[in-house]
Amino acid sequence: DENRRKWFTQRSNRLNWNTSGFKAYYYNGIPFRLKFPKSYTTAADGKTYPLYLFFHGVGEKGTIYDNEYQLYHGGDVHSAAVDNGTFDGFLLYPQSTSASGGWSAAQMSIVYNLIVNYLIPQVKVDPNRILVNGLSGWGSGTWLFTETYPKLVAGSIPMSSASTQDAAQMSNFIYNPIWLLTGGLDNNPSPYTANLVATAATSSGNDFVWHLYTTL
Repeated sequence: DENRRKWFTQRSNRLNWNTSGFKAYYYNGIPFRLKFPKSYTTAADGKTYPLYLFFHGVGEKGTIYDNEYQLYHGGDVHSAAVDNGTFDGFLLYPQSTSASGGWSAAQMSIVYNLIVNYLIPQVKVDPNRILVNGLSGWGSGTWLFTETYPKLVAGSIPMSSASTQDAAQMSNFIYNPIWLLTGGLDNNPSPYTANLVATAATSSGNDFVWHLYTTL
């Protein structure tokens, strides 16, 4: 279609590694990249694959003709893990095109529908092995997605993201394993705020791990 044609003719390479292993798509206003598992086939063999969903930070936003910079943090490492068979699953990297670079509830709904209506029934994504990761401003997107769709999320990894609201929500995440990563030198969130979340998780009996990088 016209958007796809323009993407191929107007896009500029923003990364210093070859991202062609990620297929480029555009769905209901959201550009996204998708990498298929190494062992993937279209055969009706009953096999399903895990899905790793990544929400980038506000600094990696782009226009609909970008659809690449969301791979900046970790995309090459995760791509290599698929290529060498360490992770035989899908990698899904949507990109926010909003002015703030953030992820709204409406955008989350589009990503959810993409997974539920297409990736699960059509390309063999396992609905019980969907992992959500996000960093900084949209580590909060990881929290929001898990809060909104807890039955879809098998595990969450919010990075550099914790708030008093997250602490208040911990009792709603009893069945969602969460691994929180924060920096000891970070002011937003501060270690104090991250500790509030960890304390709330312990009180609620969550499957929760907090990793504090004290010097970062």
